[in-house]
Amino acid sequence: MDPSLEELQSELSLAYISFFKVVEQLEPDKRNQPGASGHWSPKDIISHLIGWDTSLQRFISNPDGFDPTPLYDTDAFNAKSVLERKHQSWEETVNELQSSYRNMQEMISTVTSEMKIYNRVSDWLKGRKADYEFHTSQIEKWIN
Repeated sequence: MDPSLEELQSELSLAYISFFKVVEQLEPDKRNQPGASGHWSPKDIISHLIGWDTSLQRFISNPDGFDPTPLYDTDAFNAKSVLERKHQSWEETVNELQSSYRNMQEMISTVTSEMKIYNRVSDWLKGRKADYEFHTSQIEKWIN
């Protein structure tokens, strides 16, 4: 793996770990309570993160067959990610985030600087890191 991509991946890992530390502090009655991010609950935030992490995996695994159209309407994409996981318990959603994140990290490790998707993956990693950091900050403020 390219050193700069490896650095981005490490930064993303730190952001993910920080997010998880904050999420683990949540009292059970707050996990599904709206207001952590607008009308979203912490569980909704996690569902949103899963959606984006999964999209990056799909892009890396099949860049030629990847349809970016849904990503251009981020509100609709986010709403769909949240709705798809509404039926899940907190534990199921957290487990899916952990699994999705691990799978995303594995997919990222297959990307090399020679690949045509390299720059797009690098940009996407910056976005993923920013997303985790943003929601970590929101939940921290919300629980304090």
